[in-house]
Amino acid sequence: MSTNIDDLVIESLLSVGGNNVATSTQNVVSVKLNPGTGEFSSIKAAVDSITTASQSNPFLVSVGPGVYTEDTITMKPYVLVRGAGFDQTIIQVNATTKHVMLGSAYSGVSDCLLTGATSSGYSAIYYSSTIAGGMFSARLIKFGNNDTQVIAEGLTYTSGVIVDACRLGSGYQFNYGFIAKGSAPGKILCKNIDVGSLSEPYPVEVFAAISTGSEIIVSSVQINSGTVSTGNCVRISNGGKLRGSAFYVKGFSKGVWVENVGGAPTLAVVGTSFENCTQDLVIDHPNTVGAFVGSAD
Repeated sequence: MSTNIDDLVIESLLSVGGNNVATSTQNVVSVKLNPGTGEFSSIKAAVDSITTASQSNPFLVSVGPGVYTEDTITMKPYVLVRGAGFDQTIIQVNATTKHVMLGSAYSGVSDCLLTGATSSGYSAIYYSSTIAGGMFSARLIKFGNNDTQVIAEGLTYTSGVIVDACRLGSGYQFNYGFIAKGSAPGKILCKNIDVGSLSEPYPVEVFAAISTGSEIIVSSVQINSGTVSTGNCVRISNGGKLRGSAFYVKGFSKGVWVENVGGAPTLAVVGTSFENCTQDLVIDHPNTVGAFVGSAD
């Protein structure tokens, strides 16, 4: 199934956020709680110090184990921040009224826990692209206590975030999971995502595409709210889109809700399974287009 995101852009981003950066050993910047000569104690300071990153000259910011309390980290193109593992490297923003990280085109973060952005409207990752075609990657991330986990807001350019092999829930609380919005618009591709038993107060919604052309794309995603049927797993409104396959949804008030607000939404989903939801699929918008194939208990 097409995700409706340019495959070349995805390949370019994954290359920059993966092998090209990781193997560019001449451009490794180290961050440790007890830094040595030429190393940093702050992730933000390490990223800020990089001035020559490019497609042919990518940088890896390698972060050791520990808890790093940081001001908002503003990423740069062709820079990857990689921790020692999401149970080893914890990045905590220094105020609840700040995003943990501002994404950048052709950059990414991996192998760490992002937490602390608990005030309304703030997120672990916020991305609004300043160039055409650029995307941001989050891989092997555990999302901690945040109001929202990822916001992709296309204001001037389409702003895409790839969320791969990440975890949320399992003792950490959030109100909103992944929100795609904006007039340009925003798009979030989630694959291989595991949401464990959620904590009170339970999320309002896990996925939302809430503007014309905004998209949530899911592939091999398992969402289990636990034993309580509450909130929405997915909400689509104002001409937003939901695309995906291999999608398991358990324990929500509404599994997928197509709200009767704004322009016609689009559904293109196969292989979806609902369990213990009060309402599995609710299509309130009369002009909804597309197809939905799945099963319910």
